[in-house]
Amino acid sequence: MYVNPVYDISNYYKVFAKYNEIMKLKVLSDDHMNKYVEENKCEKDEYIKLIKNPEKCPKDTPTRKTGLLSSEPCNPEVIDEELTKINSEIEELEKVASNDT
Repeated sequence: MYVNPVYDISNYYKVFAKYNEIMKLKVLSDDHMNKYVEENKCEKDEYIKLIKNPEKCPKDTPTRKTGLLSSEPCNPEVIDEELTKINSEIEELEKVASNDT
């Protein structure tokens, strides 16, 4: 496989840093969701509705920073959407790197 040395590698590092951050959030949120569903004997849909309501959200729910002093609960559905978007960006970067475009 020929690798094109001219492509911008900094984009590659930025995308993979974001990928690693999202994967950490995914593991934390999925683990919390599974434990909550098991302990409270509810469905995943009920958990998602609970996460969307900040007043009823469990205190031990993983959060992500949204600003300098603000954060929001990690919603597994949103994280999955972001992960699909990042995976498509990684595929595009790999195409550019291997000169398959």
